[in-house]
Amino acid sequence: MLSSCVMLYIDEQIWTWKDLILSNFSNQLNNYDINQELQKILIEYISKIESYDIKDKSTINISFISKISMTITLLKNYLKNDKCSFIDLRPLVEFTLLWSFITHIHLDYRKQFENCWRNNF
Repeated sequence: MLSSCVMLYIDEQIWTWKDLILSNFSNQLNNYDINQELQKILIEYISKIESYDIKDKSTINISFISKISMTITLLKNYLKNDKCSFIDLRPLVEFTLLWSFITHIHLDYRKQFENCWRNNF
């Protein structure tokens, strides 16, 4: 469902990511409480991503579509364990933190960060 957000050209005000999420849950009568909870979490999560903005001079703006794409990437990594075994959260958290930090570094500072990363890790 969320992957549909990336494929859509969301530029018209009548069709937003929230409309897309709401439309996917509107006709599902089974497990109503679970669907409502998932809908609420998705809207809250994407709203937080959408409102996230760093004002530092060493950062770059990230488009709305990139934020949705980030959500999809994180959820795919989190949910890809289909055997219901324990999920090792450490690599996921490390990936998430590093990815979110690197995407906000301005191009002029990326080489400096890369050198720092290689020297320390």
